[in-house]
Amino acid sequence: MLKKEFNLYAKPSNIKILLFNNERKDKSSKKNIDDLIVDFETKKFYFSKSHCDDISALAYSDKFKIGIDIEDYSRHISKSLINKILSKNIKLNLKPIELWVLMESSFKCVNTKSHFTLYEFNKNEEWYVTTNNGKKIYSKLIPYKDKCIAVSLHRENISRNDFYNRMTVAERDSSPR
Repeated sequence: MLKKEFNLYAKPSNIKILLFNNERKDKSSKKNIDDLIVDFETKKFYFSKSHCDDISALAYSDKFKIGIDIEDYSRHISKSLINKILSKNIKLNLKPIELWVLMESSFKCVNTKSHFTLYEFNKNEEWYVTTNNGKKIYSKLIPYKDKCIAVSLHRENISRNDFYNRMTVAERDSSPR
């Protein structure tokens, strides 16, 4: 069942993020997600999905390659991994889990062979920007309850001009009343 819908507004396309009950535990959510993926493939949309313990996330766009990751803020990350991912990104002042979801969603977005723990991000207003094999990736963190969500976007010749001056996230609650 659909729980929440977010919209990121970008030129020339809107990016949708849908949160469902975890598809591994909820058969109706799995069917909804599977049906949407078939529809996205038919329409040649870019899409990505992720899940954590109780939520599945699906993001899609008709213009941007896209990646999404969702994790519980309480997820344990080993000390050695924290040191590795923070080493190039200490200036961002992010929690390790926030950096982790940025890296994971960026990797899913461009799907190259470079390991995502090597990514170095810069802050550009409310976006985090990295480059992988010459591909510029814009990522945004979206907190939701006790979850940390990151969505990443890429297309050839992407630039800051592709996004509205102040990127907004519109939230729509889809829970039954």
